[in-house]
Amino acid sequence: MDDCSIWQAVWLEPTAVRRVPGPAPRITGWATLVAQRHSTPPVEQPGYRSPQWEAAAGVALAHLLVASAGAPVALPGGLLTDMFGRELDALLPPGRPTRTAALTGPGLPFPEDRSRLPMTGGLPRDVQHDDPHTAG
Repeated sequence: MDDCSIWQAVWLEPTAVRRVPGPAPRITGWATLVAQRHSTPPVEQPGYRSPQWEAAAGVALAHLLVASAGAPVALPGGLLTDMFGRELDALLPPGRPTRTAALTGPGLPFPEDRSRLPMTGGLPRDVQHDDPHTAG
C-alpha cells in the first residue's frame, strides 16, 4: 500500500513477455555498477520524495518487521536509521531482546556479528554453514 492508501498489485502478463532471438545480454558486474553509480536519489527536485524510493522503502520496512519477529531492531547509523528508525520504534514494542540489522553488499565490510542461520537438510558434523573453510 502506498501513501495514497491504494492497494497496488504487480503480476506477470504471459502475453506481454516474448523471447527475442540473439545472444543473451551481458550481465553487468558489481564493480561496473558501483563505478557507474546508477541510482535514484531519495529526494527529487524540488524536494519531493522519489516514488521509487517510497515503494522500495515500504517493501524494506515490511521485510524488517517480519525479520524482527516482534523484537526491537538496532540499526546502523546513517540513511537506514533515518529512513526506518522512528517507524520501527513506533511499531515494535520494547522489552524483548534487540535484534541487529546490518547492511551487506559490494564495498561494505562483513558484519562483525556472525550469527548462525537455520538451514534445512543438515550438514556433516562440526561443519558450520557460514564457514566454508571447515567443509572438507
